[in-house]
Amino acid sequence: IEGLTSIIVPIYTVGYPQFHYLGHCIGSIRYFTNKPYELIIVDNNSPIKPGKKEDYMADKIVENTVNLGYVKAVNKGIRVAFGQYIAIITSDIQVYDNWLEDAHEALKHVDLVYARPMYGEPFSRMQEAKEKRTKWADKPIEESLNNDLEDGACLITTKEMFNKCGLLDERYFNYAADRDLFRTITENGGKVAGCERINIFHIIQGTGSSIEDNAEQMNKDKEEYQKKWANPDSA
Repeated sequence: IEGLTSIIVPIYTVGYPQFHYLGHCIGSIRYFTNKPYELIIVDNNSPIKPGKKEDYMADKIVENTVNLGYVKAVNKGIRVAFGQYIAIITSDIQVYDNWLEDAHEALKHVDLVYARPMYGEPFSRMQEAKEKRTKWADKPIEESLNNDLEDGACLITTKEMFNKCGLLDERYFNYAADRDLFRTITENGGKVAGCERINIFHIIQGTGSSIEDNAEQMNKDKEEYQKKWANPDSA
């Protein structure tokens, strides 16, 4: 659907802190998104969940019977998405004013844009995001684009780009798939950049750190990334 953004949030809430973060994530999306969108929740069989699916306040809910991992959950969300644009957001972030408007403007210059996260700023997050955006608001959007810090917690691209480059590589489970996507797009002649104008709050490892064997899985995914790109024929 032209102009529609499909916002995909994969979830695996193993405890009430993660459930709490998810509530803030969904609430911020609902409150600060002022362009047409559909919210897609992909649940990897979370141990903690609301009593009714309607409580997710989502337009679509994909329920997996086992934890398939972040990457396969994202791909399931993309497959049911109707949007011209695809936003992939982790459940431990919060978005703020103009996040999607700025993303759409940035996509006039690049093929994938990711938001620049704030870490470790627990108070007045919304005000800080506003202040960080203000210094870029009157400048051309292309001046705010760079790759100084790659981060896939909140990325936006188009359905067309996934049609061209394929879905996320499912040889990864939870990690490295964002960097892999960035590299795949650039290898196919596309442009990827972070945008200083799009400020989000990311509770770093707010979800991953609670998952059993998370560090081991992170290392496995990183090793898989190195192995894949050391052999271009497998990319």
